[in-house]
Amino acid sequence: MTVDSKGSILVVDDNPDNRDLLSRRLQRKGYVAVTVGDGEAALQALAGQGFDAVLLDIRMPGMDGLECLRQIRLSYTKVVLPVIMVTAETDSSSVVRAMQLDANDYVTKPLDFPVVLARLEGQLRLKRDMANAQPERILVSSSDALQPGFLLDERYEIRLAVGHGGFAVVYEATQLSTRQRVAIKLLRVDRILGHAQAETELARFEREMQVIGRIQHPNIVRLIDSGHLEVMGVTGPTKGKVDATDETKALLHPKHATARDTEPELVAQLALPFLVMEYLDGEPLSDVFERDGKQGVRWTVDTMLPVLSAVHAAHEEGVVHRDLTPANIFLATDKRGAVSPRVLDFGIAKLTRDDAVDLTVTSSVLGTPRYMSPEQARGEGVVSAASDQYTLAVVLYQALTGRTPFAGPSFFAVLHMVVSGEFPPPRQFEASLPEELDAVIVRAMSLEPQERYPSVHAFGRALLPFASDSVRAHWAEVFSG
Repeated sequence: MTVDSKGSILVVDDNPDNRDLLSRRLQRKGYVAVTVGDGEAALQALAGQGFDAVLLDIRMPGMDGLECLRQIRLSYTKVVLPVIMVTAETDSSSVVRAMQLDANDYVTKPLDFPVVLARLEGQLRLKRDMANAQPERILVSSSDALQPGFLLDERYEIRLAVGHGGFAVVYEATQLSTRQRVAIKLLRVDRILGHAQAETELARFEREMQVIGRIQHPNIVRLIDSGHLEVMGVTGPTKGKVDATDETKALLHPKHATARDTEPELVAQLALPFLVMEYLDGEPLSDVFERDGKQGVRWTVDTMLPVLSAVHAAHEEGVVHRDLTPANIFLATDKRGAVSPRVLDFGIAKLTRDDAVDLTVTSSVLGTPRYMSPEQARGEGVVSAASDQYTLAVVLYQALTGRTPFAGPSFFAVLHMVVSGEFPPPRQFEASLPEELDAVIVRAMSLEPQERYPSVHAFGRALLPFASDSVRAHWAEVFSG
């Protein structure tokens, strides 16, 4: 924008009469107008000069307006660069597609310039208001629930929360540049606000990002991006509790927060880290167990062999997962209905090499009790790949029998059973299991790590004979040697 102009507008239309009309009329209204005749020329103009808005014809030879819009949105959000589409009055399908690609608005031909100008100036006013507005402080009390439509880092639009845990919240979102669905994992604010181990919690979250990024395997959830959400932490109201509705309003719209007996005390600005991962349709293995109970031998082994391959790949990179429960094994389903397991949640993973900082809190027990290895349950701090092997064997045990090897009335009762190393063999609950398969699982669950298989890779090789013919043929080379 020049000093004397109201703004710089890029006009893209293959019709020279339309270009000339819009250019002259815009200049009379105080705008700088630059005209080009096709989509490729528009992208070149945008690369070489800053514009305040774009008027973009949809139907053009070569690169049409829809493809040009898609390319524009790879670099500019609709707030940064408003794009108004120009289309034939009957071309409703193209209008719908343009709005899906994040066009700001549209006008129809034959062009009514006062309408064009009104819509253009409306978008420019909105852009100025957004630029001039003081950023609202986002208040956080105890929940990290973001409302649908919230723009995270101006790149991801939140759709809904799909998972809540003690460590993080997971959202379904849309990546604005590609329109693909993604899963966003955001650290809970109460894990760092007033938390005794705040630095450790932050470091663990950053660790998960590093771990997922360094392991390339089709059965490990794929990392797409990462970032931070800037929030203003609060200690919370001193009287009363914030209900879910008020809490969500306070999080995104502080001016709508319900008044309390005393004002919440603001503390330092916080940067909550988040991870962006591929979005998976399907269900966790834990849901299958809860709904269907025990599974057949072939289904179980066919499902777990890809998981063992993924975990072995992690071990090869020096990463021990430490929490391979059924909830962290996701059965992803593609458009054809084919199922592909994915290993999730490396939040408490440990790096066995190049690990300068130990993120295990002294005397803490990390993991899920019923699936812990004895060395984890003892809290010895010596957790290795053999610990993951043990946990995977427990998952196999549960799949084949419909129950876990250890069940007790309390957390400590279960830990005591795990540490003792005594459990009934799977065949005690499912007599139809092959004796050889029973022996494989019992060995992988040996009390002492050195008595288990030498690696998860070797464990998978021992399971191969019990897979279906097609799956055994597929994984034979992976688990050979």
